Amino acid sequence: MPTELITLFSTLKPMRGSSAVVQRNAVTSWISLKPSPEVLLLGDEEGVAELARELGCVHVPKIRRNEHGTPLLNDLFRITESVASHSLLCYINSDIMLMSDFAAAVMTVKNSFEHFLLISHRVDVELNRRWDFSQADWESQLRNYMAQHRTPVRVDSSDFFVFPKGLFPEIPPFAVGRGTWDNWLIYHARKVKIPVVDATPSILALHHIHDFRHIQGGSGHPLKGPEGLLNDSLYDGAYCYGLYDATHRLTARGTQRAFGYKYLIARLSKCRLTRPLLKLAVQLRDAVRNRF
Repeated sequence: MPTELITLFSTLKPMRGSSAVVQRNAVTSWISLKPSPEVLLLGDEEGVAELARELGCVHVPKIRRNEHGTPLLNDLFRITESVASHSLLCYINSDIMLMSDFAAAVMTVKNSFEHFLLISHRVDVELNRRWDFSQADWESQLRNYMAQHRTPVRVDSSDFFVFPKGLFPEIPPFAVGRGTWDNWLIYHARKVKIPVVDATPSILALHHIHDFRHIQGGSGHPLKGPEGLLNDSLYDGAYCYGLYDATHRLTARGTQRAFGYKYLIARLSKCRLTRPLLKLAVQLRDAVRNRF
């Protein structure tokens, strides 16, 4: 097995208050993965350069932003494609902690497909203190903590995306963290007929619960402010794509076709977009009903 498997990349908020605790936990969990990944931290927010030096991450300070100062997703991907040491990439939000099952899942999917997009559900947890990674059993302790403190979570968003270089040659200038961009990545993979793998049964990813007070407008809601509305306008899909639009699932038995009620409902909801003849049939049916 190679000593380095993948390049993880992310952009961070200023390292202040609870954000400092959350992001340090997340990035430390990434560099603790085996095999050791390359980790890119993009942006010049307060404290990020220092964190990168301390943890041995690659720091890229200059990134493009919108008029609100929010990083643009297409520039993060563009920069990473040019500087990453590995052909396999993972964009991940800076509030997500990973564990050993992540690397194992990536290797399994990589051995199954040459091109793919790997996504997963997350577990929402209140964790407001720095995790002690100096303990040999830090991961088992974290799993126990998650089992005791997890809360229900919706699955209409994704927090990390594993893919080979070149999968996203052109991305609209979405504002990071303002909604819709994650749906678009899944939509694009489906549009170009790349397998989308839901690895939820195989990956336990911790998402720190937090508020959205850092977002301007829309009462702090990422979808209702001006940036969220602009992201919506950039999305050219007729429907939002999400976790249950995956074509495959990764389970203990390996990579398999995604079957089940929720996957079926998601596919049926996209039929008018992906099946032109079916769309025409539905339109004819509706026309006949309206006539009589």
